[in-house]
Amino acid sequence: TNRLADDALTRTVKAEQNFAAIGAGKAIEERLKLYLATVNILANAESVTHALRDPDNRLTVREANAFLEKETQDLPGVAVIGLLNKEGNVVASTNFNTVSKNNYSDREYFQQALQGKHYVSQPAKSRSTGKLSFFASAPVYEEGEIEGVLFITIDIAAISRDVLSNIKVG
Repeated sequence: TNRLADDALTRTVKAEQNFAAIGAGKAIEERLKLYLATVNILANAESVTHALRDPDNRLTVREANAFLEKETQDLPGVAVIGLLNKEGNVVASTNFNTVSKNNYSDREYFQQALQGKHYVSQPAKSRSTGKLSFFASAPVYEEGEIEGVLFITIDIAAISRDVLSNIKVG
């Protein structure tokens, strides 16, 4: 009877773990949808469009960097928020000092947003953080024309830890 009880307990724990894994997957999917909605909202922010319009103005870029940094603080798992011009060059970013000379025109999230699509990538290694990440992106419009791309780098390990910390088994 102990063997039967052990087998039943093992099956129950495995079933609960499967349900938890499914729940975690759905929670991460929902979080990515939230980040996509967020990147769409941020792409319309005044400081973002001003920085694109006048990328050589240090004050405008500094204001955009500060705005993006503030927004990052409210988004668990977000490592970077960045603004790229149509050529894929960094205009503003939460880590501007380390990536200001970088170009991301070869990245799928940039190319998709430049075509007017709101996009969440498959996992890829972030060039700026070196971590496995998702990327959410949206076009930035100025007078009806796409003038740049706003993107969010989402640290997969951080978002997974955050989601998994809320799952209780048993």
